[in-house]
Amino acid sequence: MNRWTSPKPSVEELLRGCDSVLIAGCGGGGDLVQSVSIMNYAKTLGVKHIALATISVNWWGTFADGCEVFDLGWFQPSERLNENLVRILPETRLVGGMGAGNPTYEIAMAQTFDVPIYGISLRNGLPGVKHALEIIAKEHDCQLFISADIGSDTFFTGEETQVCSPLIDAFSVICASEMSIPGVYALNGYGGDAEMHIAHLNRNVGECMRRGGFLGASGLTQKDVLDLQKIFDIIGPDDVEQWPQRAAKGELGVFLLQASVGRGTDPCCCSYLLL
Repeated sequence: MNRWTSPKPSVEELLRGCDSVLIAGCGGGGDLVQSVSIMNYAKTLGVKHIALATISVNWWGTFADGCEVFDLGWFQPSERLNENLVRILPETRLVGGMGAGNPTYEIAMAQTFDVPIYGISLRNGLPGVKHALEIIAKEHDCQLFISADIGSDTFFTGEETQVCSPLIDAFSVICASEMSIPGVYALNGYGGDAEMHIAHLNRNVGECMRRGGFLGASGLTQKDVLDLQKIFDIIGPDDVEQWPQRAAKGELGVFLLQASVGRGTDPCCCSYLLL
């Protein structure tokens, strides 16, 4: 990090210089939906090719239950590329696991947008995730990787008192920092996962900014809001991913989750930090 001694290019500048971009959900589950506004933003800046990906896990119940790690063979029909990577098709369905027969975010995105959508296995740990991302980036000749997140656990330092699921996010951050193409972290919905007290999140994000990590921000557009609604129409009510979209329509403030945890919402901002 440059600690503000010299300017880094903004995300807008990075995107304007790209022909192809890989955007991945940072923590699995519904984080993939946060790529929608970034994808639209990239397209307005002239990016021609966009690939979307996510680590294929899902929380079917409460956070206390933990997430279900998908077997990629549960996605049928699909294009299996290797043991760590599968391309999701508009006709793909989930045929195994606790959520068999239910739509997932991978599937909903493939049904809604005409871009390649990939599911990544967590079963081979960090090496498997990184290998899968590298294959996608090579396949589409991507020049930039953006890891999109709904909430706050990516900023976990070990001193906080309320963080539920930082592990997969940590995998995503490490992959972004070690890939051969530049990596950027996009936070959409400030504290939208209620996994960290807002005071702790402010402190940790502020430290990243002090070190020169802040690369700009963009706002949700009305097209973003409508595109997000298409996904929620398929998935149904979502306790986490819905908040940026709902806040952009005027529902501002702090709300209670199903698990009775307070949650702060950000009305329209996607902030970008260097990885």
